[in-house]
Amino acid sequence: MEQFYNTADEAINVAAPLFMMALAGIESGKDKFKDQRSLLDDLLSILGWNYSGLVLLADLPEALGFVYQGLHGAVCMKSEQPDLAIALADMKVPIRRTTELAPVWRQPGLIGWPASLGESCRNSWEFIYNGFRRWEWLKEIFEEEMKYHKALVAYYMALNITDLAEHASCSPEKIFHSEDISLIRVPLGFLKEDKEVHQGALAMLIRNPDFLRMLWGRWGISEEKMKYNWSEWLKLCFSWLRNVYSVQNGT
Repeated sequence: MEQFYNTADEAINVAAPLFMMALAGIESGKDKFKDQRSLLDDLLSILGWNYSGLVLLADLPEALGFVYQGLHGAVCMKSEQPDLAIALADMKVPIRRTTELAPVWRQPGLIGWPASLGESCRNSWEFIYNGFRRWEWLKEIFEEEMKYHKALVAYYMALNITDLAEHASCSPEKIFHSEDISLIRVPLGFLKEDKEVHQGALAMLIRNPDFLRMLWGRWGISEEKMKYNWSEWLKLCFSWLRNVYSVQNGT
């Protein structure tokens, strides 16, 4: 995986000035600069890019998109603009090597399984979670690694809730009686991080109750139905963790 990491890091360092300007615009909170969804389109359709040949190189734009959506979400959570994070996650972009469109959060390569990082959610989470140590420019935005970790995890928590809400919108009953982990569409690497990170991320997520209600309300789901499905959803999430990370419940 070292070659995958090094190649992706080189690409990110080249794109760093664009990332920094976009993320600074979001953090400013100014209407004129805070909508930075267009950069994701630019990253995924680099003019003149050769999409044939080795996956490691051909699919680097997808890896850039994965990192950008994660950093974008983290900055939005840190700056108390979670609605912007979801606006980008909901943004429809072309599915890899097709002309079909799908929301960012529904595309494996953009949300946690990029081909240029080996299509491994474990490796990809480690890559972005530990990015603060490699991407010096992140210090200008997050100051400390712990702040970065909490914001990134808060964003993925919001995506996890979105995943449940969309499933719940398709069924009138309790929806998760099986251990079919393929139902999980947002990777759950954030659940294996330590307690301090989880507590800080959760505090960040719940400081805006209206945002939480929006996450499921936009699917026409009531708070009661979310509660009704929550325990089964958690069981499914831990089944996913056991399968992918060999993590036991409550650890």
